[in-house]
Amino acid sequence: QIHGGVSRSELNTEFLDGLNRTISILEVGAGTGTQLAALKGMRFYKVKGIEPNLHARELGARHLGLSLHAGDGLALPFPNRSHDLVFTSRVLIHVAPQDWPVVMAEMERVAKHWIWGYEYFSAETQEYAYHGREGEMFSADFVKEWRTRLGPEWKLARHRIVPLLTTQDFEAVMYLFERVGSLQSVGVESSQLTVESRTLNSELLTANPFPPGQGEICQTCLHGLSHGRCAKLDEDPDPTLSEHGLEECTQFTPREGE
Repeated sequence: QIHGGVSRSELNTEFLDGLNRTISILEVGAGTGTQLAALKGMRFYKVKGIEPNLHARELGARHLGLSLHAGDGLALPFPNRSHDLVFTSRVLIHVAPQDWPVVMAEMERVAKHWIWGYEYFSAETQEYAYHGREGEMFSADFVKEWRTRLGPEWKLARHRIVPLLTTQDFEAVMYLFERVGSLQSVGVESSQLTVESRTLNSELLTANPFPPGQGEICQTCLHGLSHGRCAKLDEDPDPTLSEHGLEECTQFTPREGE
């Protein structure tokens, strides 16, 4: 997705590029694991996710080799401070606002150094229909929501609001909170993360979770593409939650052995 001239991969780089690649990362509500795959493409290799949908977990494990655990954000099956960075990507927008405090408390409990997020932004909480169903998608000032719930040892290291080019003209917010005084052991100075977000004017990039030379990926069916993008992605504004068969992936070219 492109955000007012900036791609998602550029945003990820802006927020995470200063972090040591050996840190452990947990995604809450990982779906099929496309964001974890993108992080692996940035050379973060200690990544795992938690996802309640069995089919999504199987797809992520089979086609991306990801570690996806059963469960959800209401009760994370991990010890306190067990992961350096814990994040959501368009997951809190599908959680009922009354459950945000529980999910946020669980993420704070499990996070050792950072909480990272990417969600839809609005100054006040708003509700939207999602695929025709009422009460299944929300936007909010998630930075404010986090600030009211995190303990005093957490500070906002960086955030950025960007226009999201969709038919509903959403804005999105990316944010990164850090636990004060906990960073030196993972090879990053706190001062690296407190600079103001900069405007990126470089050429648009397309996220590719494969290592260089190993092709692209259809982020819906998770199969490698020989070129271009899967046309099915143009039909759904939230393709990470879609499913389609290989016969519908118009740019799918089987790899050897498939």
